[in-house]
Amino acid sequence: MVHTGATVIDHLPHGNYFHVTANAMKMTFKERMQAVVWETGVGLTMAVVAVLMYGIL
Repeated sequence: MVHTGATVIDHLPHGNYFHVTANAMKMTFKERMQAVVWETGVGLTMAVVAVLMYGIL
């Protein structure tokens, strides 16, 4: 559960993953900021599923 929560934080513009993948994505900063919304949704979904699987079941 901790690792999925870290994924949500890590892809945001202040996280390591955002900076490490800067050249790999071949996108402008503006395009990358638009993708943050979708990445946040994916990360939050991962966190919710992890809590349901390991915290409740």
